[in-house]
Amino acid sequence: MIPKFKGDDADQADQADQDADAPHDSGICYFTFLMFGVGSLLPWNAVLNTFDYFCYEMPGKNVYGIYPFAVNFLVTVAQVVFVMLGGRVSNSFKLITGFLGCAVIMLALPFLARLDPDTNFWAVFVALVLFGWFSG
Repeated sequence: MIPKFKGDDADQADQADQDADAPHDSGICYFTFLMFGVGSLLPWNAVLNTFDYFCYEMPGKNVYGIYPFAVNFLVTVAQVVFVMLGGRVSNSFKLITGFLGCAVIMLALPFLARLDPDTNFWAVFVALVLFGWFSG
């Protein structure tokens, strides 16, 4: 048995007051994190799985060293911009344009990788920069 100390009753009373003041969780927080995971992690994992294909189509190019920065830099920038915009842009607009933009770019990536060897690396790079903006 744990001995009771002098301050235990006061600590329990403080905890009860904090619990009474806590807002009711209606599942919005869970939904927000779920959408954040679906919106940023799922598209990135889809692109990450295509890196072997890019290495096959672009031999001698540093796909693993450059493409992750092309995507992740603008993901961070887009998230900061949309946090600063706050309520000026609706959540449905952000979700629909983000998912639609990612889908279009993911459909175009295999075709861009098949362009001639001088331009395919940079065409995919530009597409991944745009992909980073849409997935942010």
